[in-house]
Amino acid sequence: MITSTIPLTFGRPSDPAFFDPKDWVQYAKSLGKFKKWTPVDSCILTFNYDWFKLLKSTLKLDSKHDRHIHVFKIGSKKIAGHFVSVGGSKSGVELEVLIALGVKKFVAIGSAGSLQKHIITGDICLPTQAIRDEGTSYHYQAPSKYSHPHKSMLQKLEKILQRKKFPYFSGSTWTTDAPYRETIRKIETYRTEGCLTVEMEAASLFAISKFRKVPLISILGISDELTSNHWQPFFHHKKHHQAKEKLIEAAIETLSI
Repeated sequence: MITSTIPLTFGRPSDPAFFDPKDWVQYAKSLGKFKKWTPVDSCILTFNYDWFKLLKSTLKLDSKHDRHIHVFKIGSKKIAGHFVSVGGSKSGVELEVLIALGVKKFVAIGSAGSLQKHIITGDICLPTQAIRDEGTSYHYQAPSKYSHPHKSMLQKLEKILQRKKFPYFSGSTWTTDAPYRETIRKIETYRTEGCLTVEMEAASLFAISKFRKVPLISILGISDELTSNHWQPFFHHKKHHQAKEKLIEAAIETLSI
């Protein structure tokens, strides 16, 4: 096999693109979309509609630009909320559009599976780095094991969690494109390395945000556990819902300061 012809190793992230997100936004506006877009600096990304509904019930609506993109008011400040698709590829495209619309910083909040026995449903985890077991990040960042969140913004979120006395764990997350191929060998390997969680977006979003030079961090609530002999889902457990409320509260404050 000639490895230079494999798609993910052919070319460089610095190669110019044929078209970019601003071209898409210009086209979308020509079709009537985003005509009344309210300029905002900050955005919360959610990957599950339950999270988005909770965000809508928490904040005062300022304007609605799409059934999945709303702008909210927090005092004199405005903040966007976007229910984005699950997975790095599609959520990455939606992140690109938001950046092209002028949004300058992001907090992504979502669910994750625990890889460690001491981390259980309802716990909060902050990814400090993400294993790039997906495809999207390689179009934005040279091959390496990890991509990383924005450091100072992550420190700000940690201080907020500490002040609010919201317990949390910080460490690596494993981002995969194929949840039904979370193999036993990979789970055991990453668990032994100390990786805390598995999810489907962080590595991609971290790489895109670094490429576009906008701060982005992720905060995760544990919704299922991969720590026994079988998968244990707790997506509708009371503790997971309580974690959602804490994550949204912390994300709002992080972007409001």
